[in-house]
Amino acid sequence: GNIEYDVPKCKEDDEECVHVLETIQSLHGPAAPATKVTTTSSETAIIERTTTDGVLVATKQNEEQEEEATAHYVDVVYAVGHLHRGGISTTLYFANGTTLCESLPTYGTGEVGEIGNEPGYINSMSACTFDPPLRMKSTERIRVVGVYDASEAHTGVMSLFYVAIADADDDVDVDGDVVFEEEEEEEEHVVNESHQ
Repeated sequence: GNIEYDVPKCKEDDEECVHVLETIQSLHGPAAPATKVTTTSSETAIIERTTTDGVLVATKQNEEQEEEATAHYVDVVYAVGHLHRGGISTTLYFANGTTLCESLPTYGTGEVGEIGNEPGYINSMSACTFDPPLRMKSTERIRVVGVYDASEAHTGVMSLFYVAIADADDDVDVDGDVVFEEEEEEEEHVVNESHQ
């Protein structure tokens, strides 16, 4: 997701007056260093990883090869977004652009000081549940898109998703095909002989 960023105030002639930030990441796995994703005209993503030694540039293909070694299937059961004041929505997409989950805020409408219903502050986010669970590969690419009202500047905002997953009970992919076959253990036969 998008952690700790600033939303600049929109220009006076901006009719939409929203700020949109997108992040592409894997569904589950080790977090990568600070990452900036850009897309070239040929739709090939270039991933720039900033390290303490400078900038290491890798292609999407190389990153996918690294992650494939740790890929396994998981069941997605729940997802909910996290926004700060000024947030309009945060949406989770599959790599093909299909919406996985849209999470919308509910703002408080109570009196000043009314705990849990403070006016102008988010008091809840809509969530998505998946029953049956959604079978996905742990390294599958997802896109997180956060949208904020930019009629005023905001600092230190976030647009994240909490995604609850469980390791898949078996190694069956989304189409029902067995993907990891385990070798059957050979039965050991022990013959006891007794001598008289």
